[in-house]
Amino acid sequence: MRCSDHRLTTIGLAIKHQTPLAGRIAKRRGTFAYEGDGDCATEGRSRGNRRRQFGDGDTVGIGINLANRQLFFTKNGQRMDHTFVLDSLPSDPPLFPFVSLRDSGDKIEANFGPNFKFDLATLL
Repeated sequence: MRCSDHRLTTIGLAIKHQTPLAGRIAKRRGTFAYEGDGDCATEGRSRGNRRRQFGDGDTVGIGINLANRQLFFTKNGQRMDHTFVLDSLPSDPPLFPFVSLRDSGDKIEANFGPNFKFDLATLL
């Protein structure tokens, strides 16, 4: 990740039919977000935890444990404290990943395949 202002970078998942592609997506209904300033938010409401900021060189991950319907974030392979319970969503919601960047020169690299930094075996 290379960002001009990491505090305005947001990574998360959104319910496809409820989320417009303009503006600060983390502040929208139907989103689950981790912001560069360390805040986690859902449905546009902050969780108020700014202890784990991310920025240049960090790896941020998103996971869903289907057994307990919890969504969680990771930073550099370590699971974050906050989880989102997906009880209010349909059993198979149409979620899609999103990244909000501030400037046109900001860059991220996405990995939707193997070689995750987070050890998935810890969920078993």
